[in-house]
Amino acid sequence: MIFAQRQGHYSGAVSGMPFSEFLAGARPGIRPVFGDWADHLTTLFTDARLKQHIELRSADAGGPEMAMAMQALWKGLLYDTAALDEALRLAPRLKLSDALALREAVARAALQAQHAGVNVLALAKETLALAVAGLECTAPDEVRYLDVLRQQVIEDEICPADILLRNWHGSWQGSMSRVVEHLRIA
Repeated sequence: MIFAQRQGHYSGAVSGMPFSEFLAGARPGIRPVFGDWADHLTTLFTDARLKQHIELRSADAGGPEMAMAMQALWKGLLYDTAALDEALRLAPRLKLSDALALREAVARAALQAQHAGVNVLALAKETLALAVAGLECTAPDEVRYLDVLRQQVIEDEICPADILLRNWHGSWQGSMSRVVEHLRIA
């Protein structure tokens, strides 16, 4: 657990405790209530979460320019029926083990990753092209927000993870403080 909420205040007294132990009454003074389950579910950080909206969490780090680009990318893919249909056709059909291995390959090699016949760079380029086409149909004045992705993915064939990896293995010499400094937006 990360917290328990009581009377509008967050308590860290349960932080680090397995939820099952909390339910079993392992923390004296804080009795479990049904709302704890709902709160606990908010601490699961999957790539997508269904709430009163769809929360897409695949790009949580980055500056304002990249935040706008990611919103435009998803809007272009999800709000245009033709783009969405084509994106679903493009999506690789993988066994769970291959999907997990591809996810690991992407974490290690970013856009240069390949696994189970999936060329991540080629897929990223096709996906971006679909997002541009979808956004041109639904919100043409917002296509400009994709410029940073077009430059990085199409022209330079890199992504923010490539930049982080290059710096991590290069001038940052594995310094986590440099990563935090690079990703800080305020």
